[in-house]
Amino acid sequence: MTEPGPLPGRVVATFWMAVAGVFAGAFLVLTFLFGGKPPEIDRFFRLESFDLVGADARPFGLDDLAEKPWVADFIFTRCAGPCPEITRRMAVLEEDLPREFRFVSFSVDPAFDTPEVLRSYAEAYGADPARWSFLTGEKDAIHRVVRNSFKLPSNDPAGSPAHEILHSLRFVLVDGEGWVRGIYQAPEDDEVARLRADARALVGKDPKTLRLRTIWPAANAAMNALSGILLTTGFFFIRRKKVEAHRGCMGSAFLLSVIFLASYLAYHARVGTTPFLGEGTLRLVYRSILFSHMALAATIPFLAGITIVRAMRGRFERHKKIARVTLPIWLYVSVTGVLVYWMLYHVNPPAG
Repeated sequence: MTEPGPLPGRVVATFWMAVAGVFAGAFLVLTFLFGGKPPEIDRFFRLESFDLVGADARPFGLDDLAEKPWVADFIFTRCAGPCPEITRRMAVLEEDLPREFRFVSFSVDPAFDTPEVLRSYAEAYGADPARWSFLTGEKDAIHRVVRNSFKLPSNDPAGSPAHEILHSLRFVLVDGEGWVRGIYQAPEDDEVARLRADARALVGKDPKTLRLRTIWPAANAAMNALSGILLTTGFFFIRRKKVEAHRGCMGSAFLLSVIFLASYLAYHARVGTTPFLGEGTLRLVYRSILFSHMALAATIPFLAGITIVRAMRGRFERHKKIARVTLPIWLYVSVTGVLVYWMLYHVNPPAG
């Protein structure tokens, strides 16, 4: 009796692809059945652009907060009433909320609150200048921001004694596109607790969403990695004229890519996007990789589909011609998919 030979490469590749498909499908089903849906945070109105001055005496406008969620309050430094308590509460929020959040305190007393005064005030409360900005400016500009943009009460602070300055005692939650997502009474504990919950939900840091944000992207990255391994193995087989093994690997890679695409779209529809927190050169590198990955990924269903169809129809010369284009693009998309995940969740992970 002769010993049985090794299983054909197509059978082996298809088996492992079936295993991956079962796990990916089960993961998606369980996620949709039992995973928590992120809370919906209403959009109220969009802020108008503004041009003010920071405590560092540099111009500061709404564009400086682009793509960054933030919390605003309205105070003045010579306030003998609620302002110190509001500022203390803002300092606690700075410590508690995820680090992608920024904080902005608008002075409603610009005649007295010069950049130098605001800088000393910020230092007294231990404000991190990289996250917490104190703004002043021309009286008309301040008045316009508070009343017209935030739609909150404010009197004209020009020449007013400290005890006559009217201002709002609210925190305002703003998203990275400049939309107001919530307004809260700053002195009220339950209102501040609601602000914390809404802020975390806004960036996907509520407990129900954290589980999805942790497991699902890792599963997608694993599918990208496995797809890259199958593509490389399939190329290895065809170089050695093992057509059946090559066919099994490439068909498996295509099926896995289809599962990945469905999973990727479902994840972003369910959870949303995760901001990259790196700055400078690192941010430029990340965006270059991400945008090239997304652009080329859009071509894969068409290129891979045409390549596979030509092989199935026996048009091998035309198959080889397009495969020389499809394979490197497909491999690039698989590898950069893993790289994007690594940079987003491990190089600069979003804080919990």
